[in-house]
Amino acid sequence: MAARRQRILAAAQTIITAGGRCLVEACADVPTQRWEPCRLVLSPSPHRVLAAVLSEIELNPTSDLRLTGCCPRTLRPLPETGAHLCHLAPTGRCPSHWPRPD
Repeated sequence: MAARRQRILAAAQTIITAGGRCLVEACADVPTQRWEPCRLVLSPSPHRVLAAVLSEIELNPTSDLRLTGCCPRTLRPLPETGAHLCHLAPTGRCPSHWPRPD
C-alpha cells in the first residue's frame, strides 16, 4: 500500500510540476482502452490528489484507474504529462505474467 501511495504522489507531482491539474479516469472498456473521467482535482497539492484517488478506489474497486493531466484554465488534456496507472482492478482481466502496480 505504501508503494502505491508513493506512485500516486509521484504521478500527481509530475502533472502539477508541468502546470497541469489531475484528472482521475476509470477504464470503461479494457480491450479498446477507453477511459472516462471520474474526478477532477483542481488543487495543486499531490496529497489532495492521493486522497481523491484512494477515495475513488474505495468507491469503485472494480475499475482500473489512472491519472492524466489537464490545463487548469481550459480543462483540455495535457498529453505531455502522460497517463499514470494508479490501480488495477482485481478481476483477473490481465494476463498473470503482467506486473501489478499494487
